[in-house]
Amino acid sequence: MKKIAVIGALEAEIKHLAEEFRTEETDLLGSFGKACVANAGAAQVLIVCCGVGKVNAAMTVSAVIERFSPDCVVNIGAAGALAESLRPLDVVVSSEAVYHDYRDSGAGFLMAGPPFAEVFKADEGLVRMITGGGNPNIITGRIATGDAFIEDKEEAREIRRCTGALCVDMESAAVGHVCHACGVPFVCVRSVSDSADENAKISFGQLVEKAAEQAAEVIRNIFSE
Repeated sequence: MKKIAVIGALEAEIKHLAEEFRTEETDLLGSFGKACVANAGAAQVLIVCCGVGKVNAAMTVSAVIERFSPDCVVNIGAAGALAESLRPLDVVVSSEAVYHDYRDSGAGFLMAGPPFAEVFKADEGLVRMITGGGNPNIITGRIATGDAFIEDKEEAREIRRCTGALCVDMESAAVGHVCHACGVPFVCVRSVSDSADENAKISFGQLVEKAAEQAAEVIRNIFSE
């Protein structure tokens, strides 16, 4: 049976999947994340709440890989739009993930220290499974990650200019970083909850659960293939 780990930062981001499947709580991860397990289609699924931010995501994914040995890792949740073409509840499936808050002024410190990479590429097979239905509201592209909730339009424009990312979050690149180091396929699926502008907190509060539900809906094919 295929083993899939689905990871969200907030309980609201995994709530839809946890309620849909007949999950059982597990202490497999100990203090590294609240988790439950279920059988879904042809897969055993570990659904995990990792907490917000890069360090929490990295710690939890490391523990998941060590203790659950997943065939792949899927990160779901909400994100702020950077591309002006994105609308609320559009879904971005990662082609790759990058950090937006690392600045080395060309010194190249991180690139000199494997297993870092400038870009963490999502698994193409997972991306195809998710995007194969032709839904026009599912867009494939780069996701930018940093330890900040972006709520300033100028800052959002700068992140877009520097990274070329479609949207911004606080975990995707950290998930990709650990999976890259461990050789585990991954994909990140984010639904737009806000425009990373001055109204971001209000919009996020209103849409985070619906955005998480949208992200959960589009990963269904992974469980059956």
